[in-house]
Amino acid sequence: MNIELLMKLEKQFKCNENFGDTGLSTFEFQKGDLPIIITAPHSVKTRKVTKDGMDVIKENEGFTGAFALYLNQSFGVHAMVRNNYPYNTFIDPKKEIRDLIEYIRKNNIKYLVDIHGAHRKRRFDIAPGTSHGRFIEHDERYKNIIISSFQQAGILNVDFDTIFQASSEKTISRIIFDENKIKTTQLEINKNYRDINLLSNLRDMLFGLDNYTKNLIELTKEDYPKVYRK
Repeated sequence: MNIELLMKLEKQFKCNENFGDTGLSTFEFQKGDLPIIITAPHSVKTRKVTKDGMDVIKENEGFTGAFALYLNQSFGVHAMVRNNYPYNTFIDPKKEIRDLIEYIRKNNIKYLVDIHGAHRKRRFDIAPGTSHGRFIEHDERYKNIIISSFQQAGILNVDFDTIFQASSEKTISRIIFDENKIKTTQLEINKNYRDINLLSNLRDMLFGLDNYTKNLIELTKEDYPKVYRK
């Protein structure tokens, strides 16, 4: 576990008042060599002008992008992050998801983890969204490794029954499950575990994500041995 690397990776999302580094591509894929991808679509603020002229800002979900890049660099999983959101510029969300669908197909990826951030007022530490088990094909092993991985890090409030099930047709987990026919999980992480001012909690979350990624690699290796032999 390398908290210093995590801090370094978060800098590109924090710059420009959390709107991200405009010198980078809006969406970025970081290639890995394992059949798992970690996505973080809300790693920077977004800002739009609505049809009626209102200036609307959606806050970023801190450290979600850094988590994805960290796991890419530490374990060799693939990653996709949002680096910036050009102000008042139309970005076709359908193109972004088409690019992700194609990337998963091209790289023979078998599992997607979509990382999101939840408000600190939420009554959970982590809320995995699997559409009540549908996105993991009701395979309890994939549920159990989430529980055990974060328990080992002292994160005990893991709630699979929240409203954050990722069941909407617009979620990455739902789209990729339907289009690519692979298992997916959305992870909602409470702000209390994504806060630089709560460094002990942040370390625990990084430890839990380390554990989870290691266990997910072993489980997918068991289920997709031919992919790992390539």
